[in-house]
Amino acid sequence: MDAVGSDYIDYWQSLYAAQSRLTTGFGIRVQDGRCSAVKRMDGGRSNVFGKAYQIPVQLEILPTYLRMIIDSHLLSYPTSDLMDVLTGEKSFQYASVAHMKMDEAANLPAKCEEQPPPDDGLRTLRGTSLARSQDTP
Repeated sequence: MDAVGSDYIDYWQSLYAAQSRLTTGFGIRVQDGRCSAVKRMDGGRSNVFGKAYQIPVQLEILPTYLRMIIDSHLLSYPTSDLMDVLTGEKSFQYASVAHMKMDEAANLPAKCEEQPPPDDGLRTLRGTSLARSQDTP
């Protein structure tokens, strides 16, 4: 799952059933022009750690732990735009707006199907009374 701040996007690793009791999460924070590792302890605030790397990133120069975080995220979320942002194919600004729109859409209530107007009986009554008045001499 991803988290969006005013000037960053955090791409988090997914927790698997075996890790569900862990209270630490790792991810990668992408900001305008750079990325770095990020961790979250006990579901609290996230903190950046390690060196920041310029975007576009040469994946082969990243430390193993950072490549593992990226791989884990992409395996869990194959439609993620993380790799496009890291390689510079998608700008941070474009990705940020797209993520904010996804967050807004996720927080909207489900759209109700359009229901026909309730039948209050007036149409039937009016139709019946008209028919009766036309039938009577």
